[in-house]
Amino acid sequence: MEQKAPRESIPEDYLCTITGEVLFDPVVVVESGHSYEREAILGWFQNHSTDPQSRTPLVSKNIIDNHSLKRIILQYLSK
Repeated sequence: MEQKAPRESIPEDYLCTITGEVLFDPVVVVESGHSYEREAILGWFQNHSTDPQSRTPLVSKNIIDNHSLKRIILQYLSK
């Protein structure tokens, strides 16, 4: 369930650097360690083989769920 909070009150680490929106389905790019919204990074990988934040080339485009970040963000938004 997506919740809305004033954009300026949300910590920057809770936002996807690709979309600028709150991370509701955060995943980690295994090779870089950076987190992104799942749909955004999958879209990025269709046209790029670099990490969006660091712009470094990636050997692997493997991603894994970031359960901890998701839980922290949902707790923050529920306050």
